[in-house]
Amino acid sequence: MRETLEPYILGERRPTKRIALRCIMSLFDPLGLLAPYLIHGRMLIQDTWRSGILWDEEMLDPEFEKWKRWTTLLRGIKRLQIPRYYFFLVGPGPYQSLQLHIFTDASEAGYGCAAYFRAVNNGTVQCSLVMAKSKVAPLKKLSIPRMELQAAVLGARLMKTVSDSHTVNITGRFLWTDSTSLVVDPYRSQTI
Repeated sequence: MRETLEPYILGERRPTKRIALRCIMSLFDPLGLLAPYLIHGRMLIQDTWRSGILWDEEMLDPEFEKWKRWTTLLRGIKRLQIPRYYFFLVGPGPYQSLQLHIFTDASEAGYGCAAYFRAVNNGTVQCSLVMAKSKVAPLKKLSIPRMELQAAVLGARLMKTVSDSHTVNITGRFLWTDSTSLVVDPYRSQTI
């Protein structure tokens, strides 16, 4: 019988690297809506690798402090509410305009992107989060421009995934980075 994870998530017991990995990887988030939470857990696992502790050794103090902060954030997830319907304000389509906006960003620790739909109908505008992705930086250090490029690639892939998995007519596609703002329509192969 497997040991319960509750004492570790509540911070009552110090986890081993194996238990921490089990906790973090047990969270299923196919749309990436919990990406801001989960990226910190993945960074923590990377820190445990760097510290050199073995699989069944308890976390050292620096990692355990990060663990407690992360599990405190994790307990707040149950208050998170995301509507299933994207556009409850503008109503059902067809829309005057439906744009897909992808925002990307990177740091030394990780990179990610988020996809939003922006719908306009009868003068009412509503934006809605569709999907997100995040990744930790590789153990081998990369420059910030290289990380920004990785984020842009992840964003382009996310744009394709969202476009291919929705049947709505998307009138514009935009990929935004904080280093340079680009308006990209990969279906017309041009930058505007």
